[in-house]
Amino acid sequence: YFQVTSFKKERSDMTQCIGCGKCESHCPQHIAIRKELKNAEKVLMPAPVKLIFTVANKIANAGGRRSG
Repeated sequence: YFQVTSFKKERSDMTQCIGCGKCESHCPQHIAIRKELKNAEKVLMPAPVKLIFTVANKIANAGGRRSG
């Protein structure tokens, strides 16, 4: 999961959910998607992982910009 999502230029993980519920109104299985995304975030991205994820994303997408 980390390797697939952390190095993308545009993030596509569960933290991008704005909680509007639009996806739930379109879900044919009537899944509580907002609730399930929060559960997934707790399991897949505890606090230390969020920090590492953010740092890795910034490094991977620095595009050759280096200070100093």
